[in-house]
Amino acid sequence: MKKIIISAIVTPSDDSVTLENLTDTLRHLGSAYLAFGAEVELVEAKELTKEVWLYVSSDDAEPYMQVAGAGKTEGKALSDEEVDQLRTNGVCTEFRAEYPRADRYGAPLYANDEEFAAGVVGNHLFRVDVEGLTVFAEDRGDDGCEQIWLKVALPE
Repeated sequence: MKKIIISAIVTPSDDSVTLENLTDTLRHLGSAYLAFGAEVELVEAKELTKEVWLYVSSDDAEPYMQVAGAGKTEGKALSDEEVDQLRTNGVCTEFRAEYPRADRYGAPLYANDEEFAAGVVGNHLFRVDVEGLTVFAEDRGDDGCEQIWLKVALPE
């Protein structure tokens, strides 16, 4: 008996390939456990000149907050409709995060892998700039919760 352990980023040749059918294909080869799976749409953000910052609470029950900038946690709580508008019209260009002590808990994968950070953005159903995502991740050195901010570019 053996196991095959992979970490992969797949750029499909066409839009018919999805995370779901890729996972199904892996399961047809044997038992498959995915530690993380995300699908993210890549869109050009070059012409989008307006920017907003969102704070993403580590508590899924909390709403997305529109804030003045990275590092801010207070602002305007966004309704589901407002978040859907940002997802439809916007493109995430920057990902910022603070995480608890890496010496105790380990650094999250997004701290060292921009593609993984893009996957986190995709899990929040936001699109990512095709030119790439600017990523800043910082170890706070404490035992607090992870905090994430997304900069979303929008049309004027």
